[in-house]
Amino acid sequence: MIDATDNWWLAILVAATAGLVGGLAYELMQKRGKQTGVVEAPGGMGGRLYDLGVGASLVIGAIAAVAFMYFNPPNETTVVSTDASGASTSETSQEYPAIGLIAISLIVGSAGSTVLSGMQAKVKAAIDGQSLELMSAATREVKTKTDAVIDPATDTDAQAQQAAGAVDALTSIAAAATGAAR
Repeated sequence: MIDATDNWWLAILVAATAGLVGGLAYELMQKRGKQTGVVEAPGGMGGRLYDLGVGASLVIGAIAAVAFMYFNPPNETTVVSTDASGASTSETSQEYPAIGLIAISLIVGSAGSTVLSGMQAKVKAAIDGQSLELMSAATREVKTKTDAVIDPATDTDAQAQQAAGAVDALTSIAAAATGAAR
């Protein structure tokens, strides 16, 4: 077990190293022409571009493996112990199973760019969901305040229609945004 509570840096180092090896595995699995098991050498591509070759796969594999740790937090264990006087103490630790962390980091590293794209999509969806919730809350607040301000006894029909139109427009925008995000 790798203790992620005190030795979080060790867990990151293990994941990055295994992800780097996974990136190498990805590079070796690539079919180039009719050959597999060859690595691409770094070199210039003309102009200001430079192809990192095998180095790119190594770096992407390591980054993907470490980023994957965010979506798969360590196992949390709480140990409660009682001493001779009857007082109990609890200690919580967060640990990664070493072999599991290495294995998943190898796999994630070998699928580095695909995993990173999937994680980007997951984060983007979470952000979009928060934005939609904020917009919906704002629309509800505007509707509540508009309903409280419109007084049928004193407001003209034109004022009431204008306020109702503004609320309907906000509601339509929120509904369109909700539909577009899904």
